[in-house]
Amino acid sequence: MKETIQRYRAIFHYKGRKIPFQYWTHTSQQTPIDTIIFLGSGQIGNIPKWVAAAAPSGVVVADGLPHWEAEPSAKDIKEFAEEYTQVVFNIILENFKLKHVHVIAISQAAPGVITLATKAFSKVKSIGLVTPLGFTRNAFGESEEARIKELKRRVFRTALQPRQSPLYSPRNLYVFFVLMRARLSEIEQGASDRKYAAGLSHSLLEESRHLLEQQRTKKARLIVFLGENDIIFPVSEVNTALKVSGLSDIEVVVLPEMSHTSFVGRRDKTSLNRIVTTIRS
Repeated sequence: MKETIQRYRAIFHYKGRKIPFQYWTHTSQQTPIDTIIFLGSGQIGNIPKWVAAAAPSGVVVADGLPHWEAEPSAKDIKEFAEEYTQVVFNIILENFKLKHVHVIAISQAAPGVITLATKAFSKVKSIGLVTPLGFTRNAFGESEEARIKELKRRVFRTALQPRQSPLYSPRNLYVFFVLMRARLSEIEQGASDRKYAAGLSHSLLEESRHLLEQQRTKKARLIVFLGENDIIFPVSEVNTALKVSGLSDIEVVVLPEMSHTSFVGRRDKTSLNRIVTTIRS
């Protein structure tokens, strides 16, 4: 069975600017495209290519949100993320003549995908939210300053995990430099922190409640995938937030040994395949 990894280029038009992005397909003759994966913020370059190669065939993987293209004040970051997700989604569907697809959002891609799924009711089938942003706002503190400080603390602790080491996978070093470059691409000092803080300050719990009801009406799934070893969005915090909000009936899958990952490591392939296979089922 011949499988192909292929790159496509497109343009996101935003407030008079042309912002290029890429998406990669993993295809075979036996498996039609039926799933789109939206990566976390700043996950560009070779990262979507590697994720597409690690995923089962029939998958499209898009560049992560280019947050440095949003306003430095972060006032438009929510609008920017939603528009980017919608444009990428529409371009992929049009390019491959697809009527509907499963959608998977990783980390910071969750807010844009939830809005997309609400608006594109008939075009989105099952939805997977993987280590998602937006469910544990209160665990990060009471202010944007406290939240970004706590995020940095958790990112540092995550970097010390064995699976995040370049010794575990040289690709981890590439991911580190891609994300550092994304932060340095901001035109104002502190802009990246403001955007991450804005994301951490937005709760997706109520929006997820409406999305869950919507998915049930069309007999499609909404699944939250968590990493057993995720320090940034720990299983215990997400489960507590869901319970307190009356959303304990959302389907939650905990992936063994998985940390907060970009899915570029060798062992990450097992988790990624389980995510895609579960969504398709």
